[in-house]
This record gives sequence, structure tokens and C-alpha cells, in this order.
Amino acid sequence: MGLLKEAFEAANLERAWRWIRSNPDSEYKSYFRAAYAQFALADEKLLADLRTRLKRGTYQTSHACKVFYPKRSGILRPYTLLTVEDQIVYQAMVNIVAERLFPHFKTRYFNETFGHLYAGKTSVWFYRKWSDGHAAFNESARKAFASRLTFTASFDLTACYDSLDHGVLRHFLQQIGCDQQFCTVLTDHLSRWTATDRRVYHHHGIPQGPLGSGLLSEVVLQHFDSNYGDRKRVRYVRYVDDIRMFAATARELRQMIVNLDLLSKDVGLFPQSSKIEIHEITDI
Repeated sequence: MGLLKEAFEAANLERAWRWIRSNPDSEYKSYFRAAYAQFALADEKLLADLRTRLKRGTYQTSHACKVFYPKRSGILRPYTLLTVEDQIVYQAMVNIVAERLFPHFKTRYFNETFGHLYAGKTSVWFYRKWSDGHAAFNESARKAFASRLTFTASFDLTACYDSLDHGVLRHFLQQIGCDQQFCTVLTDHLSRWTATDRRVYHHHGIPQGPLGSGLLSEVVLQHFDSNYGDRKRVRYVRYVDDIRMFAATARELRQMIVNLDLLSKDVGLFPQSSKIEIHEITDI
């Protein structure tokens, strides 16, 4: 069975719809309360109709609505509002990605990776509790200090969601077993959803706001987890695009920063150089 067919099976579409409604991001859901309520009134029939159009190839994604939030710097952060049907289609495809990514990287959960942790098919929620991951992320700093790794540095990526290249995403999706047709359809949808109202289409970016985007970013970000360097000398932890490192000497951290910079260049992402500093920890 091709992955598109698997993605658009009735059970997976129902699962996608369930996880969209259980999304803990109340801000995003607040834009859709009325739309979700209306869809829920006849969701069985509407999901069946959606599945029919997907199977026949007649389903067309809609252009996204963009809400822009100003940052302190004056730069605008885009928030992407998709139609309910597009949210379901997107989540259904990300469900397939999650199932293929999880076996490769589950051993890193709460060890090196602490954000956007897939909860599994039977869970009420798509992700494990973010607060558990964030608490474990902070606890890792205390453990590193207790192990006498007293030098630390952070490595943040600039506009990670906006910068993710679709060719790079397809490369890593294929590495975890996603077929070419599935990858092409997904990135075609992403190109439509990341465009602004001027309809200038490009081949990078994933929509900020929808539930599944965090998991999709992990497909590329795991490149850092897999290749960062010497695990014996440096403690590496990552919460989404925020990477922290701990070592016994500043020299070891400098080498790690060079490694991460080279990995960024591999995948076309950009570190925030102004935020990269090495500090010696005296107390936690």
C-alpha cells in the first residue's frame, strides 16, 4: 500500500481529526471554534466525503490565511490558518511521518530530544506533555553541572520553520521510508500553505500554527542529534530548535559549535550567531 493511500484511510483521517480537536494550543484553536463545532455536527459524513475526494484525486488544498504577530525586533512572525479540511489532510500526512520517524529516534526522547515528542497512535494527544519535556530539558542542565560539565553554550536557529527547504525535507523523509509520491504531494501542499496573499510560491517553509508542523520539523532537526560529535566529552540536549551543550572545557564547546554550524550548512538552516556565547556555570 502506498503511503498516500495509508494516509487517507478512514481510521487515519479520524485520528487526525481527533488530534486536531485535542490540540492543547488554545490560541490556535480559538480561531476555529465555530468551524470545528460546525464540522463536528456531521463529521462522519464530512470525513467520508473528504476521503472520497482524496482517493479520486479531486481534492484541492486552499490558500492559507496569514496572521502576522510583531516580534520585539519589529520582524513579523507568521501564523498560518488552514481550513478545517486542510488541517485534517496535513495532520493525516504527518501521522504517517510520525509513525516512520518514531522507531528511529525514540531512544533519544527525554535523553537528547525533549520537544515535539510523539505520543503514539492510541494516545488522546498527538504529542506527549510539553511540560514534561521542558522540565526534563532543564533537569538535564542540572545533571550536567553535577557531572562537572561546567561550561555551557546555546545554539539557536534563525526562523527555523520559515527556512526549512522542501528538497531537504524530502531527502530526510525518504530516509525514514516515505515514498517519492508521498513526499512530493506533501511538499506541494506546503508550498501552497506557506505562500502569502501575494501568491508568490517558494520551496521552503512549513506553516507555523498547525499541530503537525512541530513533528515535521523534527524530521530535519534530527540531523543535528545524529551527527553533532563526541558524546563522551559533550552533553548535548535539544528542545525544538534550541540546542544546549555542556562540557568540561570551553575548547570542547568551541569545537562543538563548529560542528553544529557545519551541520546547519548541510540542511540550509542558519544559526543566530549573536546568541552563541560560552559561559562557565558557577551554580544552578
